[in-house]
Amino acid sequence: MPVIPSQRALFDIPEDVAYFNCAYQGPQLKASSAAMIEGLRHKERPWQVAPTDFFSQPEQLRELLGQITDTKADNFALMPSASYGLATAAQALSPHLKPGDEILMIAETFPSTYLTWKRVSEETGASIKTVKTPPDHDWTSAILEAITPATKLLSLPHCHWGTGAMIDVVKVSDAARAQGAFQVYDLTQSLTVIPFDFGRVKPDFVATAGYKWMLFPYALSSLYVDPKWHKARPIEETWMNREGAHIFEKLAEYSSTYQQGARRFDMGEKSLPALIPGGIAALEQIADWGIGNISETLNTLNTQIVSLLEEVGLTPVETRFRAPNILGASSPDGLPDDLLPALADEKIFISRRGNSLRFASYLHITEHDMDRLASGLKRCL
Repeated sequence: MPVIPSQRALFDIPEDVAYFNCAYQGPQLKASSAAMIEGLRHKERPWQVAPTDFFSQPEQLRELLGQITDTKADNFALMPSASYGLATAAQALSPHLKPGDEILMIAETFPSTYLTWKRVSEETGASIKTVKTPPDHDWTSAILEAITPATKLLSLPHCHWGTGAMIDVVKVSDAARAQGAFQVYDLTQSLTVIPFDFGRVKPDFVATAGYKWMLFPYALSSLYVDPKWHKARPIEETWMNREGAHIFEKLAEYSSTYQQGARRFDMGEKSLPALIPGGIAALEQIADWGIGNISETLNTLNTQIVSLLEEVGLTPVETRFRAPNILGASSPDGLPDDLLPALADEKIFISRRGNSLRFASYLHITEHDMDRLASGLKRCL
């Protein structure tokens, strides 16, 4: 797959800023900003807002979600956050859990995931089983060894949010189905940058927070819902998700029928004229780049960073277990507490999670950024 040249011109990132922190928050496209400003002004003249306008752009976003993931648009619901999506999944799956069942998660999973299933565990009697961090970052083997006949639900990422260590979701999904276990994924750190085969993995639910790698504005996210769960109870009973909602003259003729597919799970006030246009612009651009091409390009950038890390005594996650977009690197001697502030003073931005530095590049990165990162790490370490 071709490597995409730097797309810096599409983002509002000054030349003196070296931003390697997209796992914290992705940069917003200029096109998204322009679209949202136009959408924000839409309400200045409410008499020009037609009933159909409440539904047209959410449907356009849904269609794009289906297109870039090679699944059906009907399987996506619009969410304000990943935690809302996980709560939706938990509400559907909780009635199928009981004492003796195990909910499998990895160590240091993201708090929203842990807290969601902690409540479910307390309410259903199912226990939480945590897979310990493997010293070699081979999460796949560790997860497969942890799956037993008691495993009823797996809630996993595609890669670890702190280190970027990958999970082979195809192997894991095969093992999960063999046990009859439900699969819930939080792909906040991977959807649209790492190919995910929905048809092969067959997840029950996939939650995301869109403001990272999907380049969405904050508070706009998505939830994939497998068709087997399309009849489950949604969190909200919003009028917008019922049949005939676009006929405002008849809203008091209460419909008992939900709209088709996963639309019943959409958040209330899903129109979001100040946010949805930004998500549409982002997905249109991602579709133009191609997820496979994005993945290959980010992997190339991470490979360049690896050579820099070895010069300053940092140990990156092994190539065979490494995500293309997130690169975790640790130090046997620990990391100085002032490292991130010192780099930030030079307008070089990365993250630290525990004893791991986290590098998360995107398509705006240039050779100048790489040179500044190399010199900054040498000075600060």
